[in-house]
Amino acid sequence: MSLISQEIKRIIAYAFLAVFDVLVYVAMGIALMSYDDKHDDSQSDYGSWESMTDFDKCASVFMTVWNVINVLALVYISYSVYKRMKFRIQLNSN
Repeated sequence: MSLISQEIKRIIAYAFLAVFDVLVYVAMGIALMSYDDKHDDSQSDYGSWESMTDFDKCASVFMTVWNVINVLALVYISYSVYKRMKFRIQLNSN
């Protein structure tokens, strides 16, 4: 398999992951909109755990977990890019 086709597959895979990530955020946003629509201010404070249904709690927890996963992925990608750039700089300086 040629190097170009491997790079194209890698780019397609990263694009697919980015689209999937955005779709998960869209789905969670829609799920959390049900809480906005049903919330009653006289019941309790907005965003309090007591004012949420089980579905809203699951959506909120999943959104928080997804945010943590995205932050960890961003840190990993940043470290990988840093490591690759540092390696290239070392190769060019020799």
